[in-house]
Amino acid sequence: MPILAALLVALGVTLTPLAQGASAAPAAAPTASSPTASNPAARRHLRVPTTMRWRAIDQGDVLLWTGREEVWRLSLGSGCRALPRTGRLGFTAHHGHLVAGRDEIRSDGGSCPIDAIVAAPPAPRTGTPQAPTWPATRIEVVRRSNGGAGR
Repeated sequence: MPILAALLVALGVTLTPLAQGASAAPAAAPTASSPTASNPAARRHLRVPTTMRWRAIDQGDVLLWTGREEVWRLSLGSGCRALPRTGRLGFTAHHGHLVAGRDEIRSDGGSCPIDAIVAAPPAPRTGTPQAPTWPATRIEVVRRSNGGAGR
């Protein structure tokens, strides 16, 4: 029982005996500015299909459609100059997973690291500027060991 009590205290849960006539007040929820709050829409990695659609929001953010109504906002590394406004765009992935901090976008203008992945609202069903525009492809990155080269 002491372990359970310690766990509840660590989680910020307080127990007040109801027999004493006190009502249990819920613990305050963490705010977005508190360091313990996490963005439930943020992800570290994302499973991606071989073909997708994309649209640039600005020079540092891309909307990526991985399904009909599955949209992700990818924040790129600061100072990214490789993001085109139109055309085909590639996304590196390892075993079908795009990982923030590891993978990058690739275009004719170069590459930029992906810093963050956050869920975005679904694509609208009418033709608006929010709709996916350009094709995107998954670039599967395979890390190979040198297999004993140099022996």
